[in-house]
Amino acid sequence: MIDQGLVKDADNNVKLGGFVRVVPSVQNDRNIVNLEVDAGLNWFEPIPGRPDDVAGAAVTYVSFENDYIQTEQAAGNFLGTQQTIFELTYLVSITEWFSVQPSFQLVLDPQGNPAAMPGWPVCGPRRRSRVSSVATRWGNGWK
Repeated sequence: MIDQGLVKDADNNVKLGGFVRVVPSVQNDRNIVNLEVDAGLNWFEPIPGRPDDVAGAAVTYVSFENDYIQTEQAAGNFLGTQQTIFELTYLVSITEWFSVQPSFQLVLDPQGNPAAMPGWPVCGPRRRSRVSSVATRWGNGWK
């Protein structure tokens, strides 16, 4: 995985970061995915005064394993060779230890099957709690 700051502000804080991840399967006899490639951008502090917020955009490409495709097709299930996922997300820091991250994804050719549905929208929230920050402050006398 490559995760790199691309643009920094005058204080040397990363304002725009990018990432690329390539994951080939090393156990094709056990996995249904033989290749996954992800890439995206993260914009840090997209709203001035909210330094812990992050806006992100990413794309994921998944290629299915040939044996899996052939097995599914032999069973009468149509399965294509790949699917692509586009994602937009925004991490909202509510407090230092709690954040909410709504996400919108568009899955093109779910399970590689454009005949079933050409695009499948997926929306959902994610929440994150950092209990260790609270425990550390509690241990240091913060009450």
